[in-house]
Amino acid sequence: LGVIRMVFAMICIIVTRGKIVNGAQFKATYLAESKLQRGVIDLAGVKTQGFFTSWAWNLLGLTFFLGGLVPLLVVYGREDVLTTNPWILRGALISFEIAAPCALFISFIVTYSLWPKAYKTHGSAGTIGFRNWVNLWQHNGNTAMVLVELCLMGGLPVKISHAAVAPIFAGCYQLFMWLLANHWSPKHGPVFLYFFSDTTLGMKTTVFLLVLLAVMFVFFALFSLLEMGVSKIEEGGYGALPNVCCVMLVSSLLMKFKD
Repeated sequence: LGVIRMVFAMICIIVTRGKIVNGAQFKATYLAESKLQRGVIDLAGVKTQGFFTSWAWNLLGLTFFLGGLVPLLVVYGREDVLTTNPWILRGALISFEIAAPCALFISFIVTYSLWPKAYKTHGSAGTIGFRNWVNLWQHNGNTAMVLVELCLMGGLPVKISHAAVAPIFAGCYQLFMWLLANHWSPKHGPVFLYFFSDTTLGMKTTVFLLVLLAVMFVFFALFSLLEMGVSKIEEGGYGALPNVCCVMLVSSLLMKFKD
């Protein structure tokens, strides 16, 4: 269990490094009433980690590292490390409760909104970015690893009483985008990586923020229900088949690999 989680953590590190090395092109498109300048911006190095997808992906890597560390410490008789450092267990729990719903949310948005819209507007040329290996991992591999953790590896618990953690994470990301708006490309002017953070839209920005928080809460609640359903199945002693079917079903609904 610990080794598999560490392998997942290593995959997250490799993909993150790939994105940093390869860089990314960001097309700044906003709503018609926006006062911001549009255009294509090259993001290199650590700037590629400014996207919400990267935030959620890196947090998922931290989740698997901490979650893998716990059983490995127990196996090697170092429970004292967990006793003297309770933040390891707490960090594994909280980070999973944030990263897992975010993974499902990102896969859902890409599969049912961003990818179809890009294909409809520009054809296959518009979806090249979605089909490179880094984005396929960050948009599909994230959900695959979360489902394997939840359904096949026992899973970290998700408490509905912690429903605020995912919206708080989204709120922190919103503040991050506002603080760095003038730093992505100083020559270009203020840049927001997502249209809903555009502060020139007036009240619409507030509405978008409230909708974002509500959506994150909904995905947390859905994931919590999924976790409870998987727990009930395991208590029934039906074997691994229902869990495998759950992974395949949810994966088929949320993942997209081609036009």
